[in-house]
Amino acid sequence: MLVENAVPDKCTYVCILSTYATNPAAWCEGKCLHARILSVGLDRNFIVATALMNLYGKCNDIEHACSSFESLLERDIVSWNALIAAYAQQALYKDAFQTFEQLYQEGFLPDRVTLVHHEHGKEAIHLFKQMKLEDMMLNKGLHL
Repeated sequence: MLVENAVPDKCTYVCILSTYATNPAAWCEGKCLHARILSVGLDRNFIVATALMNLYGKCNDIEHACSSFESLLERDIVSWNALIAAYAQQALYKDAFQTFEQLYQEGFLPDRVTLVHHEHGKEAIHLFKQMKLEDMMLNKGLHL
């Protein structure tokens, strides 16, 4: 693509990042692509940043996942879910819960995806129940 002087756009970067996220051994390539994304100024795009969070979460790099989240100028429930999933993938359930609380405090309503991420969903639901969030979620129309 670059040989043909075609300029990659956000969709191109998201597709490549998604491919790298399926293979944690591709973490280094993902970091190189992240550098290129930074150089073209797409790191603050919420779609690209969410793909970066997904990559870093799956590659055991929670620091860069958090950094991608923090770089966002605007957040949506998908970006919040990506950060919570990154924490859950690393079994950082306390951090996932704190992020869940922050999302709620900033006026976002959690959805089912917020509560269930891959194989960690049962542990997350158990943690949320332990911390007495069930009533809060039920009041907002969410059911476990």
